[in-house]
Amino acid sequence: MKSSTNLELQALMSEYFAILLDCGFTKPSTSVVLADTMEIVRTISLHQVILRSKAELDQFAEGLDSCGVLKAITNFSGLTKTFFTIGGHPQLTSGSYSFECNLLSCVINVLYDGMCRGNFSSF
Repeated sequence: MKSSTNLELQALMSEYFAILLDCGFTKPSTSVVLADTMEIVRTISLHQVILRSKAELDQFAEGLDSCGVLKAITNFSGLTKTFFTIGGHPQLTSGSYSFECNLLSCVINVLYDGMCRGNFSSF
């Protein structure tokens, strides 16, 4: 829905006020003007994209931390970056492919050894 006047935007804001309030937008709908549109979009985007999935991301990080992987990722971020980023991957050569396979194999072995011994902080 697109608003072309302040009154249309205020009417729209009144209709969806509860959702916007839940996202953290607290400006009263009667004082919203078209210039506030980008702030509204930013607030909704932040809530939907970041804050809504933060609990899941935190749980994922705790899981990685519980078996020592998070520490390895942190300590060797230059080596592990290509496993966790989109795009910008270096061109694979036989040497780099071999290195990445060896690194992955090491991580798997450490995790396996930690699980067998009940020790998850090997790094």
